[in-house]
Amino acid sequence: MMKQIEYNEEKRLIILTWRWIDLEEIAQMIWKWDILDIIDNPSHPNQSIFIVNYNWYTCCVPFVEDDEKIFLKTAYYSRKQNKLFNS
Repeated sequence: MMKQIEYNEEKRLIILTWRWIDLEEIAQMIWKWDILDIIDNPSHPNQSIFIVNYNWYTCCVPFVEDDEKIFLKTAYYSRKQNKLFNS
């Protein structure tokens, strides 16, 4: 059974407004396992990062995970990851 995927609704609206990335759509992509990779977060040792193709560009989605759920922290477009996955 897949873990629950959660996020802060207020933060979702901020990210949607300023970055045009919807954490709800990202959560659905993760549920379908429509991801490019999962990497360790170099700046936060307790986090990992989903790498997804969102709106034809590579997007990073840092998250924390426990036994019951995956919590999405934020989402942002990444030129660095886009070069790695779309070259």
